[in-house]
Amino acid sequence: MKMATKKKETAAQEELKEFQSELGGVLKQARESQKLSIKDVCTRLHFNESQINGMETDDFSIFNDPSHARAFIRSYARLLGLNEEVLLNKHRELFPSQVFNPIDVKTETMALSSKKSFEFPKYGLVIGLLVILGIAAWFFAAAHFGGSSEEKAAEVASTVEALPEVALPAAERSQEDAGKQLVTEIQLPQSQSNQDQSKQVQSNQGQSNQTPAVAANNESLKSDANKPSTANKSVDTKAKAGDVSVKLVFSEASWVSVKDSNGKTLCSKVAKAGSEETVQGVPPLNLHVGNAKGTQIFLNGQAVDLSSSTYNNMARLVLGAE
Repeated sequence: MKMATKKKETAAQEELKEFQSELGGVLKQARESQKLSIKDVCTRLHFNESQINGMETDDFSIFNDPSHARAFIRSYARLLGLNEEVLLNKHRELFPSQVFNPIDVKTETMALSSKKSFEFPKYGLVIGLLVILGIAAWFFAAAHFGGSSEEKAAEVASTVEALPEVALPAAERSQEDAGKQLVTEIQLPQSQSNQDQSKQVQSNQGQSNQTPAVAANNESLKSDANKPSTANKSVDTKAKAGDVSVKLVFSEASWVSVKDSNGKTLCSKVAKAGSEETVQGVPPLNLHVGNAKGTQIFLNGQAVDLSSSTYNNMARLVLGAE
C-alpha cells in the first residue's frame, strides 16, 4: 500500500511540474528565443535576477502576495510579446487563494507608527525653534530701534528745557510792570473813601501811558516782531517745497523706521496688516523695513523696487537722493 501511495505522489508531482512549466517554461523559452539574457531583462524592466529566476522556475515565494506576482508576470509577458491573460490564468490556477499573514501586517503597522512617533517630535522641535527665533528677532528690533528713538526724544526734551528765556525789550518790560501794578492795585480791597482817589490815579496813569513816545515805541516793536514771523514763513515754505512724500502700504504686519537727511526720526512703529502710512521730509530719507515682502513703498506716487535692497526679508534703502 505504501509503495502505491508513493507512486501516486511522484506521478502527481510530475504532473504538477509539467503544468507549472506552462507558466515559467513559456517565459524562459520566449526569452531564449529572442536571445535575451537575464541581465537584459533586468535592465529593461528594472527587476532583480532573483525575481526573473523565480518566475521562470515557477517559484513565486519571493513575492509578497499573488497579486504582486501577477503584476511582474504581466510586465514580463508584455516585454516578450506573449499573451499576458493566458499566463495570468495559469498563475490563478496555481495560486487560487491569497495568503494573509496577520503577523506581517502588525509588524508593518508597528513600524509605521514608530516612524511617525519618531518624526513628530523632530518637526515639533523645528517649528518651536523657528517660533522662538522669530519672537527673539522681533523683541531685539523693538528694543534696539525703539530705545534709540526714546533716547533722542529725551535729549530733545532736555535741550528744550535748558534753553534760556528770551529777554524782552525795555519798553515791553516797562509796560508789563505797569500792567502788573495796575492789576494789583485793582485787586486790592479798598475802602469806600479811597475809591475816588484810586480812580483818579488810574485815569492819570492811563493818560501818561498814552504819550507819543510810547506809541511810537509800540509801533516799532510791532514791526520788529512781525519781521521774524515773515522770515520763518518763507523758510517753512522753502522746506516744504523741497520735501518728498513717501507712502508705505502694509499687506502684513511690519516694523518700519524713516529718518530725514538731518537724522530726525519721522516714523518708527510696528504697522498692522492692511494699514497705510504717509511720511514727508527733507531728502534723502533713510528707510528700514523689517518685513519687505509684506510692504510696498511709493516715492511721490511712484512704486519703489525693494529687491536690490532686501536681505533676509529686511530692506534698507535711501530715497530722494540726487
